[in-house]
Amino acid sequence: MERHIKLLIVTPTMAGGGAERVASIWANGLAERHQMYILNFYPVNKEYELSEKVVHNYLYESENRYRGEWGFQKIARLRAYLHQLNPDVVIPLVTYVGILVHISSIGGKIRVIETIRNNPFVSPGGKLMRFLRNRSVAVSKGCIFQNQDQMRYFPQKVQKKALILANPVGEAFLCANHWEKNQKVILTVGRLESQKNHVMLIDAFEVFYKKHKDWRLEIYGDGTEKEHLQRKIQKAGLQHCIEIFERTEEIILKYESATIFVLSSDYEGMPNALMEAMAVGAPCISTDCPTGPGDLIHSGRNGFLVETGNAGELAAKMEILAEHRDMRELFSQKAKETMAGYREPVILSQLESYIGKIADL
Repeated sequence: MERHIKLLIVTPTMAGGGAERVASIWANGLAERHQMYILNFYPVNKEYELSEKVVHNYLYESENRYRGEWGFQKIARLRAYLHQLNPDVVIPLVTYVGILVHISSIGGKIRVIETIRNNPFVSPGGKLMRFLRNRSVAVSKGCIFQNQDQMRYFPQKVQKKALILANPVGEAFLCANHWEKNQKVILTVGRLESQKNHVMLIDAFEVFYKKHKDWRLEIYGDGTEKEHLQRKIQKAGLQHCIEIFERTEEIILKYESATIFVLSSDYEGMPNALMEAMAVGAPCISTDCPTGPGDLIHSGRNGFLVETGNAGELAAKMEILAEHRDMRELFSQKAKETMAGYREPVILSQLESYIGKIADL
């Protein structure tokens, strides 16, 4: 992509989940050669850091103002912004943002590249939202998937205009190194939502803990399931060895020092936390859920995959890793080797080339 392109990425906010982290990486990388804009619906605390070369705008000055307007008012405001900015390409991240951008750009000449960042077979859950998502993907100029499984959901017409692009892994994670310390900590990182199935992880740890009384489970994240999970921990009498923490800016240190990292999700898009943990070199166990973990972990070689929802199998694999340091060291080494192919420059080069093709349509 030789010519300068005016590119807009739209996300609800610039804090919280994997989509926002990816948006910051894409924007910072592409801003070195192109006019880069990010639009959020409203400002929040602890936003991902953006380059000075990225123009960062908000549709509303506060969340209250955003929540206080009807859907058609939001569409009108977004439509006016798109008309004024007149970008060459717009990339919305998160399903409902893509739908809003699609509706707001009807009748215009804006080239939209949709993104699928979760398992399209189950997310979004409602039939109407899924229909609108499918429609916005169908009429877009292009679509970015994270893996083959996501793309297979859509018809050939969509697949022909699509790009499969894995999430990039920040250099800071790849430069970090896991180190064995007698902390005996099992770590998980992710939103506290039912999709992540922390309930199953707690059940697995309860079984594991019967033989390993000196181990701890640390859960980092925020979400609607927090109180439910805390009640479950208390009911099991495990509050002394299971603790839930808010998101931390020192997450690399947590990956470095954790003895084992676990992802217990029922479904994913491409799990950033698992990718980051593997990049640091943490020995990993993940459910073999759709979609993503199976692309990253070759079970028994660079980590373990377990059946989705199977607490007993997860507990057994946690026990194997806890008792075999040599296996942890092997998984650590092989995981870092696997993630070398997900470096930011490699991913950004593929993204830039694809955007150039869409901009020239």
